[in-house]
Amino acid sequence: MAKWFPFLLYITVSNALWAQHTFLITQAPHNYAVKVKVEKCTESNCHGKGTIELMSSVKKGVSQVFTSKNIDFDIVRGKNNVIKYDQQQVLKFDDFNFDNQTDLAIRNGNNGSYGAPTYDIYVFNSTKQRFVKSEELTDLVVDNLGMFEVNHARKRLICKEKSGCCLLLKTEYEVVFRKGLKKVREVEETSDGETVKVTTRELRNGQWVSNLKKYKVADYYKP
Repeated sequence: MAKWFPFLLYITVSNALWAQHTFLITQAPHNYAVKVKVEKCTESNCHGKGTIELMSSVKKGVSQVFTSKNIDFDIVRGKNNVIKYDQQQVLKFDDFNFDNQTDLAIRNGNNGSYGAPTYDIYVFNSTKQRFVKSEELTDLVVDNLGMFEVNHARKRLICKEKSGCCLLLKTEYEVVFRKGLKKVREVEETSDGETVKVTTRELRNGQWVSNLKKYKVADYYKP
């Protein structure tokens, strides 16, 4: 037993060395308070390895701890290291799989298309009473242009992608219970500088139906 002690001590010291900066995120929804520890900070930005401690104001103590290889968020100095929830980029609460449970997205680098911010997605498991990482939803962020949009009214996850200046692609997914994501709609925009071609492909009764429309650039991209 004694021979393992130096190894454990080394891990503890190493963690203490890189987690030098601590921030509190206040006014988070659903009675949560958040403590963020991050490796490196400048006057305007923090980034690097980090931990996120999620604490419930209803239950005493730490509810759950998450790790990130690169948290990466902007800060404003002189605020006693306190950040309001609506002014941070570290984490997002939402119902990502439409099961009426609040899920969690945690910033983990800028690994999306064109260096877009990426997030690890954790869905709430009501049986375990814990957040559990969803590899499928996490990959959906990494493979596209930043965090997906959540449309609660239509129960769709909407991703955006682009290629250069002239091709934009918006893809919509349904979340199928116990099966995962199902692509149900795509809207592709291409432009030659004068005309915009909009191709819509939609899944209807198991078949893909396409529709093409053309617009003048000035009309389509009105302010």
